[in-house]
Amino acid sequence: MVRRALAAAKPDERVGLANRLLQELDTPDRIADGPTQLQSLHRPDLPKRRQLRRPTTKLSDSALLTNSKDDPNLAAELRTEIESANTVDLLCAFVRWTGLRLLQPALEEFSERGARHRVITTTYMGATERRAIDELVTRYGAEVKINYETQATRLHAKAWLFRRSSGFDTAYVGSSNLSQAALLDGLEWNVRLSSVETPTLLQKVFNRAGIASVAVDGSTDDADRAAALKRLAAREINCIFAVDLFNEGLDLPQVDTILMLRPTQSATIFLQQLGRGLRRAEGKAVLTVLDFIGQQRREFRFDLRYRALTGYGRKRAIDACAIRTKQMDGNTLARRQLNRIQDRVPTRLGD
Repeated sequence: MVRRALAAAKPDERVGLANRLLQELDTPDRIADGPTQLQSLHRPDLPKRRQLRRPTTKLSDSALLTNSKDDPNLAAELRTEIESANTVDLLCAFVRWTGLRLLQPALEEFSERGARHRVITTTYMGATERRAIDELVTRYGAEVKINYETQATRLHAKAWLFRRSSGFDTAYVGSSNLSQAALLDGLEWNVRLSSVETPTLLQKVFNRAGIASVAVDGSTDDADRAAALKRLAAREINCIFAVDLFNEGLDLPQVDTILMLRPTQSATIFLQQLGRGLRRAEGKAVLTVLDFIGQQRREFRFDLRYRALTGYGRKRAIDACAIRTKQMDGNTLARRQLNRIQDRVPTRLGD
């Protein structure tokens, strides 16, 4: 009866009802008015730290940061991320004193907490400054590794990874090295990553490029999901970016392009994603699969994913692909693809 009464009550009335029940039970406990947002946790045996500043981008969101006047600059976002992180990992081509100075207050507090800071960088174009490296190591206690290779392929990746014992990790991946121009006022492209919001970010990027797209996830209501699929089938949009949806039971044979953006070690999930585009349809000659994530680790085995579909082991699958490649007339295939692009707008579905 109590459960039914609480369920039937309006949300803003439930606290009052629960407190009346506690009062009738003659207990001193009461439920505080709310809801309120939990913003930090502190161990009772340690002094309370100062109020943490929060990044402009919400924890549940993804965002594209370009250092434009309408965006928060990357330096400000990194300082607030460092304040709440338990470990910080940085990968960049070079480290400059001017960039390190922008993060100084946050790095000092981070070092005082005894938190772990790791850096991998290079001597690319001689841009890394000895003064900045010394400061990272001696003042902030960072573990620094430097690649001195100048002849082979150089490291151009730039990424920050902030790990937290709460499990709410964040990452920034893009074009910015550790320099003042890259963090403050230079034109850069950096993405703050969040798995649920990544589809939203991608559809924004595609729409800016003139490719009509929408994003859906587990929180999207059924009507909006159905409307998105209907628009895709009618070619009103070109792409749907989805997370945790459409893994099975998708009835849309016109899908002719799949973008693989979700890492998985599950052969079942891999085949479900691939299967979205395997159905035949009139005018659909081939399925194009663009896998952006499979090679994230060298040990990733495509043959294990395809074995459940083909029954082939690794060697047999390679031999079959080689034979099929020889049989295909390259000019005919190219002409077929060109006609396909000219005759109709391609339909894409991304995960």
